[in-house]
Amino acid sequence: MKRPLSLLVGLAVVGLFVAGCQETTIAEEESSGSPVVYAVNYPLFYIAERLGGELISLKASVPAGVDPARSMPRDETLVSMQSADLILRNGATFAKWWEQVSMPRSIAWDTTADHADSLIVIKDAVVHTHGDGKTHSHAGYATTTWLDFDLAARQAASVKEALIKLIPDSAEVITGNAEELIVDLRALDAEMIEIGFSLGEKPLFASHPGYEYFAKRYGTRVENFHWDGDVRIDAKAEAALIEKLGEVKAEAMLWQSPPLAENIALLEKHGIRSVVFQPATNRPEDGRDFLDVMSANIGGLKALLD
Repeated sequence: MKRPLSLLVGLAVVGLFVAGCQETTIAEEESSGSPVVYAVNYPLFYIAERLGGELISLKASVPAGVDPARSMPRDETLVSMQSADLILRNGATFAKWWEQVSMPRSIAWDTTADHADSLIVIKDAVVHTHGDGKTHSHAGYATTTWLDFDLAARQAASVKEALIKLIPDSAEVITGNAEELIVDLRALDAEMIEIGFSLGEKPLFASHPGYEYFAKRYGTRVENFHWDGDVRIDAKAEAALIEKLGEVKAEAMLWQSPPLAENIALLEKHGIRSVVFQPATNRPEDGRDFLDVMSANIGGLKALLD
């Protein structure tokens, strides 16, 4: 999505102003309340929420129900982000809109910057569409870094560093909160390592790319399709499935959201079970949090071992 030139120029001017008056802006924010922190996706929002709690005023770059990887924040949100104290970025080419706007780089914090050797480059990215009809590809880096729970723990450590720099007087509280969260993430990691070992060489299908870090960390082969769970699998897609089954004997399909009953039935006809494994890119709208969703994902994979 391209912003009109007039908006980009306007944002650039605001960015220069904010960058030039950064100390005053931060001082004003601190005097009027908690430091303002933006997160570009829900996993980072959850991490910051666990670590910062009431010490920070935490905001999301896009509202619930919107894909933060592909959707640019609203104009008023972009203006608000200009004067934030901290913007937590995921890195790994997540939220490509970032390169289309002018933001003070002094307040941006890339949570994967210190772990560049862990990022996965997408090769032979396929251009495709979703329900909105807009074409895109997943070229660049794989983005869902947090599905490797070890890497998620390292991102949590990075957020801890950023928050301590922002509010050093609260370093002890932030550090304690980070230690508790990292214990939770390490527990998820241990469970997934065990599941990966149990799955062994058994391949999995995925309705859509997004499981690259999961597959690499836990030793699982994942073959990607480009399907939406709420769109019925048509004859052409079924033919592609049959062709793939001739090459890969997978017995399960990972879905990023609950699929249509018709899709579940069609896959079962071909001996494939459906497993919902949600990346939780944005805040769940059913009241669950990040750990709840990941625990449910793990439960779905465990069911494959029965």
